Amino acid sequence: MVTARYLYPENGYCSAKELEVGGEYEVSNIMMGQSHTAIYLENFDKPFNSVNFEFFEDGEPLDIFEDSRFNPYISPEKKDVDVTKHATRRIRQRLGINKKSVDKNAEKALQFGLTHTDAKGKLCRYLDGIYLQNRRPTNMRVYNHSVYLFRDTTLITVIPLPHRLWSIADKQQKQKESKAE
Repeated sequence: MVTARYLYPENGYCSAKELEVGGEYEVSNIMMGQSHTAIYLENFDKPFNSVNFEFFEDGEPLDIFEDSRFNPYISPEKKDVDVTKHATRRIRQRLGINKKSVDKNAEKALQFGLTHTDAKGKLCRYLDGIYLQNRRPTNMRVYNHSVYLFRDTTLITVIPLPHRLWSIADKQQKQKESKAE
């Protein structure tokens, strides 16, 4: 279990007034971006800034920025994507992809898809809503007009992206690709 100890209220912007200095809280999710890392704590709806915390896993200090489970900019040692039976059924049902191509599609989504931290505006708010509904996915990707919900590198399910967000997702994907070049 990953926990966060609130130790540095003076760092960053102050949005953690409801937390007790020195208090330790269970972490439900970490959304790491290039310049900001949002920490979601159990029993709190809004994210907090990572600069206010020290992190622990099973009581031992944890550097979330050097751990590929939390930092999407570090290649995980295990590059294979696991796909649950449920996700396989949903990909085949919702995307019309044959059984042999499911794993390859999931790998492409994880590798090339737009991350939650890359998303902006309406698309970001839509992904926030998906996360807040069930808090199961730790890793979301928007790829080919679908939202892929992963728990680490295990694909849980795929849901269609609402048509009203297609052009926004396409535009943000192109921006991401142009930055990478």
